[in-house]
Amino acid sequence: RDPSCASVLRVTPKMGSDVHLTLSAQLHGWWDPLEYAAKCFTVGVLYNYGPTAIELTGGLGRAVMLKMKELGYWNLLADDVDPSAIEAGEPDKLGIDTTTRTKPSMVGALQSLIKRRFITIWDKETILELRAYEQVRTESGLTTQFRGASGSHDDRVMSLAIGAWTTLTFPITAILSGIHKHNQSSAEDKDSDGWGPVKPYKAEQRRPFQ
Repeated sequence: RDPSCASVLRVTPKMGSDVHLTLSAQLHGWWDPLEYAAKCFTVGVLYNYGPTAIELTGGLGRAVMLKMKELGYWNLLADDVDPSAIEAGEPDKLGIDTTTRTKPSMVGALQSLIKRRFITIWDKETILELRAYEQVRTESGLTTQFRGASGSHDDRVMSLAIGAWTTLTFPITAILSGIHKHNQSSAEDKDSDGWGPVKPYKAEQRRPFQ
């Protein structure tokens, strides 16, 4: 029922363990899974093979993930948060599941960044979706539903929420800090904030974050 949406987030380390996110680009529209995967692959390559979290819930995400893997995209995030899978010694599963267990944490991560002004969003359509997003108690009162109000779309919101959650729960910040220090040692093509171009890892280093 919702369009597909991929958000490109620039993660800037701050003091301590804090980070600042900036919505740098967004892919949004109606495509079949294979066409969408090809577009996501292109965006990923343009943005230095950044770590990519693909939502599997709903079934279509698996087709997107398999196609990106087939195209050779190496930096797909693996879901390693399932305790039962870890205890059973199963390999990490590429992609991210949005469930009643993980969704509150995803929304909470985005809420935290917004309240602390640790995220910059320039896109008007994304801001409008955020304004219409709500959390509602179910009739039983035991659980909470997160959704777009009055049937409005929430694809942009969930794309941001997944990005915020993976940024705060996966070891991305430490790696970016190392890149930051590396770029500071070179005076070539510096941005105004001190960041230089992020160079892709060597081939033997290309693997999903664990």
